[in-house]
Amino acid sequence: HASLLAERNNNNKKEEEETKNIAVDIYDHPKSLQAFYSAMESHSNMNYDGTEEGHGTDEDEIANNSDVVATSSSESVGTKKSTPYVTTQRMYFVKSPNIRENIRSRSDEFALFACPSSVHLGSDVGSLLGIDLGDIDISAFNDGEVSLIVNEVVRGKQVYLVGSTDSVTSTFELLLAISALRRSSAKRITAVIPYYGYARQDRKVMGKREPIAAQDVANMLEEMGVDRVICMELHNDSVRGFFQPKVPVDHLLPGPVAAAFFHEEFLAMKNRKMGEQEQGQTKALNLTVVACHEGQVARASEFRKVLQKLSGED
Repeated sequence: HASLLAERNNNNKKEEEETKNIAVDIYDHPKSLQAFYSAMESHSNMNYDGTEEGHGTDEDEIANNSDVVATSSSESVGTKKSTPYVTTQRMYFVKSPNIRENIRSRSDEFALFACPSSVHLGSDVGSLLGIDLGDIDISAFNDGEVSLIVNEVVRGKQVYLVGSTDSVTSTFELLLAISALRRSSAKRITAVIPYYGYARQDRKVMGKREPIAAQDVANMLEEMGVDRVICMELHNDSVRGFFQPKVPVDHLLPGPVAAAFFHEEFLAMKNRKMGEQEQGQTKALNLTVVACHEGQVARASEFRKVLQKLSGED
C-alpha cells in the first residue's frame, strides 16, 4: 500500500507540474492568447505612426475608436519604431498547441458554417482553428429558389456563419441559413459578413422615393434570428446603428493588415531582385496611395501611414 500511495503522489505532482507549465506557457508566451489581448489593449490607445494626432480629425477618430484592428504580439506594440507591430500573421495566437487542443476539445459547443459566397474564407478560418467546416447543402431549384439543408446537429451550439451579401442570391442564402439554424435550436448565431451588401444605400436622397437598403438588410438579419454580426470595412460606420442594441455589431478594419501585406510583398519582390548580400534590407518604396472618393481620404491616409512606418520612411 505504501508503494502505491507513493506512486500515486508522484503522478499527482507530475500532473500539477505539467499543468503549471502549460499555464505559464499560455500566459507568458509572446504568441499566446493572453498576449493577443494585451496587444489589443495597448493598441487601442496608440496611433499607427507613433505620433500624437490632433483631436477632432477623422484620422484620429479611426485610430482611437472601438473597432478592431489586427496587430502583432504585445512585445512589438509601442516599443521600437523599427519593429513592425502590424503583420499579416495575425492569427498567431491559435498556433499554440495547447490553445488549438482546447478549441478542438470544445468543438461540441460550437459550429462553423460557410455560405457559397465565402466558402474559401470559411475554410481558411477552420484551418487556422483546426476544425472542419460544418456540413450544409445550398443549391437552387429549377425555378431559381434557394434550397438549403443543414446536415449537422446544432442544438445548443454557438454557430458562426460566414457569408457575404454581395448579391440577391448570396443575401437570401445567408438569411435562409440563419433561419434554418435558428429553427434547428442553435443557442447563438453569429453572422460573419466580409462584404456587407447595400451598405452604400444608407440614407435617402432629398426628393427621391427610395429605401434605406442598408437598414432593410439589417432588419431582415434580425428577423431571421441572428444574435451577433461581424462586418469588415463598412462603407459607413453608422450602418452599425441600424441594428437593435440586442444585436451587437463588430466592425473590423483590415487596412493596417492590408498595408503590411503589400509591404511584405514588395519587400520580397525587391529581395528577389537584389543580390544575396543585400537580402533583408528595406529600400524606399515608390508608392502612391489614392482614395476612391472623398469619403475614404481618412482610411487612405491611415493606410499610407502604416505603410510608411513599416517601410522606415518619414
